[in-house]
Amino acid sequence: VGKSTLIKELIDELKDKFKIAGFFTPEILKNGKRVGFKVVDVFGKREGILASCEKRSKVKFGKYFIDLESFEKFLDEIEEEVENAEIVVIDEIGKMELFSKKFVKFLKKVLESDKILLATLHRKLKKNFSKYGIIFELTRENKAKLKQEILKYLES
Repeated sequence: VGKSTLIKELIDELKDKFKIAGFFTPEILKNGKRVGFKVVDVFGKREGILASCEKRSKVKFGKYFIDLESFEKFLDEIEEEVENAEIVVIDEIGKMELFSKKFVKFLKKVLESDKILLATLHRKLKKNFSKYGIIFELTRENKAKLKQEILKYLES
């Protein structure tokens, strides 16, 4: 549908008006096949591994092994930037990320702060997070309109 693309477009529009920090979880591709997910800060300065088919760990979700050590080290590295940010980006809040107790604590701290959280959320978790603010539902048909609606909301 383009959730990550929309968030990147929003960041481009907002980066000169707000202090932004956070991360994306792009796919790792090998020979055209998805073999895992990285974790990369919003401006591409730092990265780690979230999950991989190739590097085994104690925590498994589907075919992926969650690399808690790499993911949590990454969270430590961006902590200060997130504390100083006005907008925190998390792409995505999903089941893999929630295996990390450090991420759950990180997320709770953001949700309880006065910061704006701009996140993608797995649809099965929508009910769990609806009490924290506005959840926009992105479709292929409403992307342009939704982008303008979110910008208007954030800038007001």
